[in-house]
Amino acid sequence: MEPPIIIEVLDRFGKIRERHRVGEFPCRIGRGYHNEIILDDPYVSISHAELILDGNNNIILNDTASDNGVYNTHPVERIDTVMVQENQRVRIGHTDLRFRTPQFAVKETIKDRSKPHGATARLGQMLLLPLVWLAVSSLLLWNTYLEQAIIDVTFGQVLYKTLPFLIFLPVWAFVWSIVSKIVTHRFYYRQHAIWISGLFIIIYVFELALQYVEFATAIDFLSDRVTLVSDVFFVAILFYGHLNYSTTYSRRKAAVIGTVVGILLTFTIQLTSFLAQPDFNNTPQYSGILKPPAFVLQQGKSIDTFFSDSAALKDFDYSRDASTSE
Repeated sequence: MEPPIIIEVLDRFGKIRERHRVGEFPCRIGRGYHNEIILDDPYVSISHAELILDGNNNIILNDTASDNGVYNTHPVERIDTVMVQENQRVRIGHTDLRFRTPQFAVKETIKDRSKPHGATARLGQMLLLPLVWLAVSSLLLWNTYLEQAIIDVTFGQVLYKTLPFLIFLPVWAFVWSIVSKIVTHRFYYRQHAIWISGLFIIIYVFELALQYVEFATAIDFLSDRVTLVSDVFFVAILFYGHLNYSTTYSRRKAAVIGTVVGILLTFTIQLTSFLAQPDFNNTPQYSGILKPPAFVLQQGKSIDTFFSDSAALKDFDYSRDASTSE
């Protein structure tokens, strides 16, 4: 390791407390004010250690007859002299020192969230949240009404079915806002509320389009396959947005965490739903909303073809099948 070097002074948890750039030697380390690096540690001697250069321009750390010695941390052993290496750690008194080169890569800059700007400022506009919530409430009420349109349904019944979700949205946003306040010192309630509400609108439009595609093409397995992938994607987007406002994570780290949460949460829900599924279920696995026949792209079967395909049912021995199952 050649000069210059960076000496990191660590606390007992391994967090960096101070950094010192050393380019001139000898460099004295101790508690006394005559040292180049002064350590505020009562277990450190007034003159504890010294950094020097040998004939090959290597940096050598020497113990200068200290009371408590200099220790290598991996393995823990007392040393009188050692050649300093990159990322090496030594203990002086109760203080750990770590040596770095100037080329050491530091972490990405934390995004300053003290003042809303860009998309954050636009999402924080006062009138935007009521408009988004009005759109979400209207879509949810209308969808619930259409799902129940085959029976005589009242507005109170529709509201009763949709009210839990309408309550969940502001509560969910409030919880994330508390996290934002603790971590970034900004409440960001409107941003969190608009993020989850806007994503709900996108999901509704996506699923509606998927239903029409499935209805038009008569591809029965399309919805299950696409929904599984889209669930992971939308959950990842949801948590990415919340983490972006609630933490100091980089966008990349927030995206990775959101993707992992999306995969785990979707897998858990799918597994729970599969295990709880009864042997027989008379609930239809398709949307109850009627769609115009004009959207059908695939020609349907004629009545003659239908009865021809079902002719085998007449010859089926139901009694034998029943006895086999018993």
